[in-house]
Amino acid sequence: MRMLYGSCRRKSALAGLAFLVVGALLLTGCFGGGGGPTGWAGPVLEGNTLYVGSMKGRVIAYDLDARKPPSQPFNPDSAGEWMFPAEKQTALLGLYSDPVVAGNTVFIGTFGGGRGDQTNGKVYALDATTGIPKWQGPFEQIGGSILGSPVLAGDVLLVVATDGKLYFLDPERGVEARPALKLGGPLWAAPTVNGDVAYIASMDHKVYAVDVKRGVVLKAPLFEAGGALASSPIALGDTLYFGGFDRKFYAVDATSGAMKWPQPFVAGGWFWSQPLVSDGTIYVGSLDHKVYALDAATGR
Repeated sequence: MRMLYGSCRRKSALAGLAFLVVGALLLTGCFGGGGGPTGWAGPVLEGNTLYVGSMKGRVIAYDLDARKPPSQPFNPDSAGEWMFPAEKQTALLGLYSDPVVAGNTVFIGTFGGGRGDQTNGKVYALDATTGIPKWQGPFEQIGGSILGSPVLAGDVLLVVATDGKLYFLDPERGVEARPALKLGGPLWAAPTVNGDVAYIASMDHKVYAVDVKRGVVLKAPLFEAGGALASSPIALGDTLYFGGFDRKFYAVDATSGAMKWPQPFVAGGWFWSQPLVSDGTIYVGSLDHKVYALDAATGR
């Protein structure tokens, strides 16, 4: 095991930025505050276009090739650049999930209202070139807030919410493809799809395995940790890697749920960021202010 300091890798640095919001979340009851939810959605680069979910409740597309200099202000009249909703329209309520680009469609989930506002999350599908909504309206039959990004798995769009449900949407029409599955506690992390199986980490300390094509739970739970799970696992071969609020980082067999390492790795703080893997090494940040490099085979 190695501890890495600094910001040599861009992705590690971006993952570490999530830690900075923890204190603010705890002080404001986790989400919202006097002015309602804002968001922490990350940017997504697709080709020469950067898609951003802003803290002001707008999804913005920047054409990087057309920007000379790159720092020039956003221009909604420029071809390839757009904002949804438009500046004079009502903003979206809280963008915590990253935009997801699939073909010529941008999918985005919203948190919904803050304290005192019972509005639940919604899912939108936008034209990636123009920002114009593709569905007749957003999908609104969500029983909670959306924190994890939607995930396109074949012909189904997977959406998780704080009501503990996994939703299966038709990405072309914005309606339910099949009934939602109630899994357990609040679901904050985006699903991880490996083949026909979606792995869902839950705040009830459990990881669930779901058959995407049939919409059924394969094993509930696949694994139970000692603390809440707020970040998505990564799948590498037949192994899932993830960390939890119990300060432990796990390697688990993706089929049986059996531990792959003799014991989980223990850090000095919660694990709340999704790990990265490169050349047999797992990189993961912890709320103890450290980034760890672990051998994927042994956890050391």
